[in-house]
Amino acid sequence: MVSVIIPTYNRAKLIKRAIQSVLNQTYKEVEIIVVDDGSTDNTEQIINNFSCNNLKYIKLEKNCGACKARNIGIENASGEFISFLDSDDEWDPYKLEYQLNFLKQKNASVVVCNYYYIKNNNKILKISPKHNDIITYNELLYENCITTGAILATKSVFEKNNFDLKMPRYQDWDIVLRISQKNVIYFLNVPLLFQYFQDNSITNVTSKLKKYNALERIFLKNEKQFYKNKRALAHIYWSMGMYSLYLENTKMDYLKKGLILDKNIFKRLLIYIFIRFGLKKKIMKMYEKRH
Repeated sequence: MVSVIIPTYNRAKLIKRAIQSVLNQTYKEVEIIVVDDGSTDNTEQIINNFSCNNLKYIKLEKNCGACKARNIGIENASGEFISFLDSDDEWDPYKLEYQLNFLKQKNASVVVCNYYYIKNNNKILKISPKHNDIITYNELLYENCITTGAILATKSVFEKNNFDLKMPRYQDWDIVLRISQKNVIYFLNVPLLFQYFQDNSITNVTSKLKKYNALERIFLKNEKQFYKNKRALAHIYWSMGMYSLYLENTKMDYLKKGLILDKNIFKRLLIYIFIRFGLKKKIMKMYEKRH
């Protein structure tokens, strides 16, 4: 059986689509665990309208964040396998069947699928086909390509790797980094998740400060490994430096290290010079359009 954990917060207008996409799965041995993270809308009413025995509803008294909600879902899961679905996203009907077959074929404990990111009716395939059957720790150290809704793993994997409550952002990156150090992450290059951009999504409204703090926490957790991977080290230094533009004191040392370590330095050199010569606000506006 697969336990499907759906954390939600004030997504009454969208959660029906998410739940229905699980009920529509060709693989039927599922339990759905909706963890309501203190919603103040009519989410509970929407859940109660579903008449199915395999749906559990857990209501938290106050908003604790998606990490806490997912961990509570893990604690209450009865299935041998666990998969996650955000309440504003949906799955292809073959998602669980294809992933389970692939996982058994590889005799593995973790498999991720490809997925579409949908914004303004445009579908973008997120994971490059260049990946082989396996996504490695070193690849993930440079940049995360895995979102939680694409993962299917044995319950024991998540019992050993809970979501970090201190991560203000990039919780998916943090957990796959930890998982990939002790488990092989197999990649099924079939898009089986539809991830929708929402104007008021957590990702969209999260402050640049939270992103900076999250990157710094990931760096500290994987510091030794970053020093062994110069490409990844350059990337995270530069990313922390760019997000530090929104702090009171810009971390110019991070930008400098990210510049020096990167072999393709011309673009970064121009940005670094512009910031040095007082064009920080202009760079920030340009950066906001892409991040």
